[in-house]
Amino acid sequence: MQILPILRSARSLDRTQFLLIAGLGLGLVLFVGLLHHLVTEQPGTNSYALLAEAFLNGRLDVTQCFDSDCAHFAGKTYVIFPPVPAIVAMPFIALFGNDFAGFATIGFLAFAGSLFLWLKIFRKLETDSQTIVWLMLALAFATPLYYVSIRADRVWFFAQSINFFLVTAALHEVIRGGKLVWAGIFLGAAFLCRQMSLFLLPFLFVLALKSDEPLISFRPAHIKRALKLGLPVAA
Repeated sequence: MQILPILRSARSLDRTQFLLIAGLGLGLVLFVGLLHHLVTEQPGTNSYALLAEAFLNGRLDVTQCFDSDCAHFAGKTYVIFPPVPAIVAMPFIALFGNDFAGFATIGFLAFAGSLFLWLKIFRKLETDSQTIVWLMLALAFATPLYYVSIRADRVWFFAQSINFFLVTAALHEVIRGGKLVWAGIFLGAAFLCRQMSLFLLPFLFVLALKSDEPLISFRPAHIKRALKLGLPVAA
């Protein structure tokens, strides 16, 4: 019977291999669920579409609100969320109007981009291959990243999704020894998605230090790093 070789091969798998296959299988199921949500998104659910439309027309106020997260002042309506996710959506709103139904797709692209950058981070840290697989599975499907990505058709989750990509990009620039100015730009843009990202600035500064350098110093190298990271955020 054909089932006997399958059973023998199953017995030959050790516990680690079995768990890895099971983890990949569960990840695949969740990934299919994420793809399904992309094609079932409905228009008129994300107020960032309205804010992007307002920017395109040279305004800050919006004509209506798709949800309850808007402020009303002096007879005008405002989206209360920071602006960068709306800037990301502007090209799509310019093409398809404010009934654009692809915010979940943009969130998925941010999800994929974040995972790609984390893969590069883990490789830069010389993490072994099997550990990388588990870390990537955990990051993609066992953290809030999956939930905010699958709900990116809504304004709050879309902001979180774009924010995580930008924070990851800033971290990647620091760890790979890249341009700290770019890390500062990414973190500044992340701040304009979710404001609490600002508190990552000292963490990124510490990561940028060499292992033999003191934490606090007035050396020119320290001051230069602080300015490269801090000035783009301040701007």
